Amino acid sequence: MPEKIKKVLFETLEKLELKNKVEDGLVLEHWDEIVGPSISKNAQPQSIRGRVLFVATSSAVWAQELNFIKKELLEKLNDNFKRKIKDVRFQPRGQKGSTSKNNGPSERADLFKKGNVKLKPEESRKIEALTADIPDAKVKRKLAEILVLDRKFKIWKSKQKLNS
Repeated sequence: MPEKIKKVLFETLEKLELKNKVEDGLVLEHWDEIVGPSISKNAQPQSIRGRVLFVATSSAVWAQELNFIKKELLEKLNDNFKRKIKDVRFQPRGQKGSTSKNNGPSERADLFKKGNVKLKPEESRKIEALTADIPDAKVKRKLAEILVLDRKFKIWKSKQKLNS
């Protein structure tokens, strides 16, 4: 009996334990679009732990200002994604793009851009094998992108551990 591709994809993500990571990655990836250029210039998401989004700001003043509109930001985020964010914590980290021990906001933002991480041949083969039986080219490509995103996230997390 044919199944809807949405159901198959959801089940695959569940089996690979990627569903929440993918949804978290989408929040991080689309931050700039959701909050607009003024905020994104001065605040970049760093990570999501549990359902708490941690955002690095360019200054303490920006952290304070964003705390005033936290409720509106949460509504915008939760209107755009299935996985609900329950809180946002703003952390002053200095100017965007600074190179600090904690990795600046621009490093995290660049991580999720396509083509930033070269996969090892065995990783590429594994992704190809996982997606080989998917007949729909669009779905196959999207799942491959999700798997690459998961790999990028793991590399970023390992860099975070090394720098701490």
